Amino acid sequence: MAGIERIKIVKRINGAGSWRFDVARNYLNYINNLYSYIFDLEDGSTITECSIDDKLGRYDKDFGVDVILTLKTGQTITVQEKVLTTTYKTVTVEYYQNHNAEEKGDWFKLKCDIYFVGYCSGKQDKDRRFILDRFILLDWVLVKLMHNNINWQTNINSRDGARASFKYAEFLDFPSECVLARLDKSGLYICDYLSTL
Repeated sequence: MAGIERIKIVKRINGAGSWRFDVARNYLNYINNLYSYIFDLEDGSTITECSIDDKLGRYDKDFGVDVILTLKTGQTITVQEKVLTTTYKTVTVEYYQNHNAEEKGDWFKLKCDIYFVGYCSGKQDKDRRFILDRFILLDWVLVKLMHNNINWQTNINSRDGARASFKYAEFLDFPSECVLARLDKSGLYICDYLSTL
């Protein structure tokens, strides 16, 4: 089994915000290398194509799981992943899919173990590979348990005709216990227990 398995639903998403998926594809090698550097994973990576009704498709649709990491122990870690193109340094989580109808979003349904948010500006390294400007990797279970210790803000997304509301917090608002890794202007940080693997 590959150390990194990405879930790709084959039905093309054609909504107004679907351009975000195309942007994220440029950074998959960078993110895969990052996961392999931080975690003691099985070798290799794969993309599993499936329909939205297949088991893995339901992982994505119902639980927000984009990636499954397999450790050398055989245990798995599920990941929600976002690559964004703004200048912010925030973690955003959909609160309501439709704030008018109060249709619950990822805030209520997300079942991942870790949450990755990266920001890009199109920068490339000397080998012309796309690299992220900054990112954060969070222990999502701890974030949920410590949510009252995080300065969450609420906003509504009206870009591209969206109707969703979302919660967001700055990278530095997360308690250190929740942060597995972070890249910002001060450099790369990996939490103590991962940096010793």
